[in-house]
Amino acid sequence: MLLPFIKVAMSTEWNPPEDDAEFTAWMDNFIEKLPKYAKELGVTQEELDELRKQHTGFRAAFFREIQERLGGLRQRLKALCLENDWPAVLGEAFPRIPITREPDRSELLRLLERWIAGIERAHGGKVQPKLSWRYCPEGIQLDFTIPKPCECTSVFYRQKGRAEWKHLITNTQPHKRLFTAPQYLQDDEEKKAWPGRTLEFVACGWFEDASFGFPSETVAAMVPLSYPVAAEA
Repeated sequence: MLLPFIKVAMSTEWNPPEDDAEFTAWMDNFIEKLPKYAKELGVTQEELDELRKQHTGFRAAFFREIQERLGGLRQRLKALCLENDWPAVLGEAFPRIPITREPDRSELLRLLERWIAGIERAHGGKVQPKLSWRYCPEGIQLDFTIPKPCECTSVFYRQKGRAEWKHLITNTQPHKRLFTAPQYLQDDEEKKAWPGRTLEFVACGWFEDASFGFPSETVAAMVPLSYPVAAEA
C-alpha cells in the first residue's frame, strides 16, 4: 500500500493529508521529487516502480470518482434548465475540472456542487444577480444586485486563466470595492501577479446560509498599473 511505504520513507512521525485532493496533490509532487532522493532514503528501483504503479492506480480511481460526480451534477442541472441557458461559469466548469490539477480541481468541483444545489433550492427559477464593474481610485468597484428572496450576494474572483474561484465577499450591500493598489495587497503572490493582469468575477445569491439561484454571468476587469485610477465618466 502507498501510505506505509511513504511513512517509512519520510519519517515515523509524519502523517499524510487526510483530504483526498490534498493527498493527491502531495503525492504527485512526492512521486516527481522522490527519484532524486531515492538513494539517500534507501529506496530501491523496485520499490520506486511499485510506488509509481500504486500511485497511478490511486489517481485513476480518484479520477473516476470525479467523473462520476460530474456526470451526476450534469444530469441534475439538465433537469433544471436547458444546457443552452446555463451561465457560462457552469458550462465551462464541466470540461475544465477534469484537466485541473489538485487541489484546485476538487475545490472547483465542491463549488460547482454548491452552485447547483443553490439552483435546486430555487427550483430552477431565474434568481440571478446582475454583476458589473468600474474603476475607482484604489482599484475596481463591483456593483451587483441582490435578487429576491436573497438576503445578500456572494462574489467570487480568480485570475484569468486559473481554474479555482476564491470567495471575495458575501455582502448585504450591492457593491464592493476591491483595493488592488500595491499598498493594499497583503498576499505576496497577488502583489507580483495582479498588476496588469485580468481578474474574473462571478456572483450568486445567498439565502438562509446557502447559495440560492443561478450564478451571474462572468465579468472581467484588468488590474490597473498606476494609481489613483481616473474615475470613469
